[in-house]
Amino acid sequence: MRPASSGRRGRRRRLPQKRARHGAASGVGEETLAGRATIKYALTSPKGAAGIAPALKFMVKFEAADGSVMELRNITEEPQPEALFTVPPEFRKYDVSRLIKRVKRSDGWVEPMK
Repeated sequence: MRPASSGRRGRRRRLPQKRARHGAASGVGEETLAGRATIKYALTSPKGAAGIAPALKFMVKFEAADGSVMELRNITEEPQPEALFTVPPEFRKYDVSRLIKRVKRSDGWVEPMK
């Protein structure tokens, strides 16, 4: 891992800080994983570190506090087949309004106060 720098006159680039509902992440440096530029974050929950590839907007490495590591490799960016985004014919559209009508007719419905 190399320290974060902008490459201009030795100034350090400010690394992103992230806050989440169940913890926080602090940018601690930049590294290259399998030829991809990543930003390494120290995590508070779960404890460990994560490598995020900004070009992918996705985590490509996670290092847990217990020493275990999960890393994505052989990532290929290419168009996906249209069939992946087609709803299978045996699925049917769900009509939420019908469900609401059924719930209103049930004993559990309480009319909202005006």
